[in-house]
Amino acid sequence: MSNLPKALVAGLVCLGLAAACFVAKALAGSRVDAEGILREPFALIPLGWLLAFCGLVLLAVGILRRR
Repeated sequence: MSNLPKALVAGLVCLGLAAACFVAKALAGSRVDAEGILREPFALIPLGWLLAFCGLVLLAVGILRRR
């Protein structure tokens, strides 16, 4: 694994973290409290999409550098 570009490894890590964010959001679920307020870990959604986008960009950079 030492011969892989650092961008490729970072991209894979970002994609793994994005998947973890989406799984954590799904497992945490959402609920409505007694006052009618929706309680959910909403921050995991945009964080997961941001990590997925960064991961795809880093993977593209890593693949292009490898060629």
